[in-house]
Amino acid sequence: DHAELRHAIMYKAIDLYVDNDNSREWNKEVLELYDGIRKKQETRRTNMIAQRVQNTKPSLSLDQYSGIYRDDLYGDIVISYKENKLAFSFTSSISGKLSHWHYDTFEVNWPEKHLKSDLVVFQLDQKGEVSGLKIYGTTFNKI
Repeated sequence: DHAELRHAIMYKAIDLYVDNDNSREWNKEVLELYDGIRKKQETRRTNMIAQRVQNTKPSLSLDQYSGIYRDDLYGDIVISYKENKLAFSFTSSISGKLSHWHYDTFEVNWPEKHLKSDLVVFQLDQKGEVSGLKIYGTTFNKI
């Protein structure tokens, strides 16, 4: 939804209703917060692109990355394979398409315009089989 104005209005209304306080400039604070988030995303994306290694291939065939990956806190991510493509699904409302980035790292592209692409790093075990994936610093183990 990313309606920054709505958040500023909501906090202002709470301040006025609960505390009769009109001292905070929520519009300024919320704008600064979201500008900071955007700048971090832009820096992360710039670094991601700078570190990309061109002309690599995945270690395995695409179908071998498909499966269910689980984290006890966040739940399941489903990687599906169809028509030589991979898709990412996390809950019924968060899904995207995966494209090869480099090595065993794939870029997930979200259909929502306000979301930037992210990287999914698949982890291989000693036998060369997929054992998990990592996204946003969290490891999901293949089940």
